[in-house]
Amino acid sequence: MTEKDRIKRVLLLALFAIIAGVAIDRGKKTMTQLDHGRIEEELSAEGRQLLSIEWVPAKIEAHRVETASHYRVQWVDEEGVEGNSWVNTSLWGETTFEKIPDEEGVTEDDS
Repeated sequence: MTEKDRIKRVLLLALFAIIAGVAIDRGKKTMTQLDHGRIEEELSAEGRQLLSIEWVPAKIEAHRVETASHYRVQWVDEEGVEGNSWVNTSLWGETTFEKIPDEEGVTEDDS
């Protein structure tokens, strides 16, 4: 293999890495937009208005990484009462809400 062939190979590998990186980034942005839309739809169906969404890094447990995306969501209901929830969204369209415990570990439903 000549030096010219090695340079071509390295350039092709670099080009592939760049294209793969752009594709992964674009895919993540698209999934985030879909997640935000699903969360907002779910809240509005319950009569709540979305205030903010904050992405939270994936939970890593022993021997597995969850494939769901995790968000901290703030919303206001029809009476003007603000609320917070953890929201997990999956690739399959599932959206689950979990209450966020306060400093003492009590959720809004427990009190």
